[in-house]
Amino acid sequence: MYNTIKRSLGYISMGGLFIFLAFGNLFRLVESSQFSDHLLLSEGILYLLSFLCLIFYPFTSRVAFVVLLLTFLIAVSCVYGMYIQGMDIPACLYAMRLICLLVACLVLHEVSWFLFQGDLVRFFSFLSKAYLLALILGFGLYIFFPLSKHLWIALQDYHISFQGDPHQGRFVSIYFDPNYYACIAALAFLLVSYLRVVTEKRRYSFYAYLFLFSTLLTWSRSGIAAFFLLFFYPHKGNRNKVFLFLFCFSLLAIGYQEEMGIFLGRLWNIFEEESAACRIRTWDFGLSLWREHPLFGIGINFLPLYTREEFGLGSLDSSMLSFLVQVGGLPFLGCLTYCATKIFSFFRLRRLWKEKEPKAPYFYGWFFYYALVIVLFASQFNNILFYPFWVLPFFLVAAFLSRRAALPLLAV
Repeated sequence: MYNTIKRSLGYISMGGLFIFLAFGNLFRLVESSQFSDHLLLSEGILYLLSFLCLIFYPFTSRVAFVVLLLTFLIAVSCVYGMYIQGMDIPACLYAMRLICLLVACLVLHEVSWFLFQGDLVRFFSFLSKAYLLALILGFGLYIFFPLSKHLWIALQDYHISFQGDPHQGRFVSIYFDPNYYACIAALAFLLVSYLRVVTEKRRYSFYAYLFLFSTLLTWSRSGIAAFFLLFFYPHKGNRNKVFLFLFCFSLLAIGYQEEMGIFLGRLWNIFEEESAACRIRTWDFGLSLWREHPLFGIGINFLPLYTREEFGLGSLDSSMLSFLVQVGGLPFLGCLTYCATKIFSFFRLRRLWKEKEPKAPYFYGWFFYYALVIVLFASQFNNILFYPFWVLPFFLVAAFLSRRAALPLLAV
């Protein structure tokens, strides 16, 4: 009975994860006076399921210590922010959301590892199906709502509130943002590329083309550049992908001449264009905030109090700078030190991965390279590092890959 309930709850949680990834912001149904946009129903249900799973998928003592430590640090930063700025309910709720996201990442990894038994093909197939459904729904929005402000108006008829940018002729996806989607589509591209090599099924090549094509339709400068940078990882299959990328881009130049002209104009005048200039202003503003509170920041999730007053935005454009401003230099340095230790362990696991995966020996390194592209490049232009639709699946894939590579060293 125990194992039956455990497995059933695990499948229900995986179903919640599938809906969360596949339908994106379409489940933004819960009204709240504390936030400008409605809350995401699927996200709340996923967190609830994750906490229920703790009964059957408990943390190890080491993981529990990490969760408690991070929860304590988040709470301390939030209290420190209230000491500086005063009580702010949205900031406290966002801190709770961050803790829930942390727990969900760790619990759902245990659930997915148990259900898929460490099988990468099955796990990647599951995630790919969610992304393919998201892609289909995204194309539906792209066809019927070429001007995104019409989409926001139409969604209000279904009691879905979202204050998005007025994009025109861009693939905003069911995540409602072309820049975020491009980073997520690059992850989906990696998954189906692995499945193409390992399973030798041609349909995954077609899926990869779709993710590439949809990314180009976002006309996101940072997103397209990040996607293109993926092909510079040194393995022989990527040389052909460079030509594929350029070929698809050339086709777009013929079929979407107006959009291509706007994109090239924004790219050519990058230092004069309005959105780029706004990013520079937010960067300067963020640095000035950090100089005022260099050691412990302004408190986690208190940044909107400043950016909304200054720019009317919910945050700075750079994820890294946003994090630095909120937590301060000392915690930020601690995070960098921790990441450095993980980089050292990566090289050991990479060697083990190559011994276990003769069909795709390069994939572990390619995924790590993708992480660097997103963290060091794409996150400087978007808040992708704090975006649940990206960070949750990214963590699950990273943890799954690392655990799979370390199987000879770990008791499973």
